Amino acid sequence: MFLHSKRSPDPNAGNRAAEQADWWALAGIVAARRGARKGGQPLTTEFRTGRVDCHTSPNTPLEDDFPDPHGDTATTLDYWVNRFSLTYYETTALIGAHGLGKCHLYV
Repeated sequence: MFLHSKRSPDPNAGNRAAEQADWWALAGIVAARRGARKGGQPLTTEFRTGRVDCHTSPNTPLEDDFPDPHGDTATTLDYWVNRFSLTYYETTALIGAHGLGKCHLYV
């Protein structure tokens, strides 16, 4: 199922369809809010639609490279800095946010 076929979760968007990228962004916001709430610090964020999926999404012939699973801290940070132009601070926040989740063996 492709998420871009659903109605936008943004109440200000009317009936305009949300792109799949919008749904991923919304999922990230929900995860961040839950993590902040667990830490006792409510997080207020505003969600807006308007992202545009790349023209090959979700099917692409391109293969991504991934960070070295056996890399040290510097190798991992450098991967995200060089590949996505993130700062060390942003990379640490991203990795930390992923650490808040759980592994769901049965979906």
